[in-house]
Amino acid sequence: MKRLLNRSLATVVLALLAIVMLTGCEPEDEQVARTLEGNWSGTMADYYYNRWGDYLQGNRYYTYFQFVRQSAVSGYGTEVDEDERGDYVEREFTWRVESDYSDWDYNYSYGSSGGYFTIYLRYDSRYYYYDAYRRVGEWVRTGAYDAVIYNAHLDNRYFEGYMDDSDGARKHFRLQYESNPWVRGY
Repeated sequence: MKRLLNRSLATVVLALLAIVMLTGCEPEDEQVARTLEGNWSGTMADYYYNRWGDYLQGNRYYTYFQFVRQSAVSGYGTEVDEDERGDYVEREFTWRVESDYSDWDYNYSYGSSGGYFTIYLRYDSRYYYYDAYRRVGEWVRTGAYDAVIYNAHLDNRYFEGYMDDSDGARKHFRLQYESNPWVRGY
């Protein structure tokens, strides 16, 4: 009888311990989204394969991202890409973070935890284009499109990784957290 009581007590303690351990930590998707929230700026460059199979760097941009969180793991944001001539494109998007333990082709990293996640972006069907030479800006309508961020390192100061979107070019970005939002004055 005493052995049965000890075994039952041990089972209850283990069950309670499992519940505490599973609910005591913030889910990784929420940690990533919380860290991602805010303003990031830095560089982004296109990479692509030419017709001979060479891997080349294309355009290089100064890039600004703003991520606003609306739920624990998703929100909306703005991306501004400016080239060396001063031309820029501003796009709005929605985003969400998802754990991705099944896709081992990518090596995602969150801080030092080494967790696997994906950031999905859904860009709006219009964007603002500014031509610095002509000093003219206009809203342009296109189709909405999706992008995915992967192979990323994210901590409180830096966000670096790759983005694939509908144009077929792989983009590498390296961004730094901005405590003061960067605002375009147009």
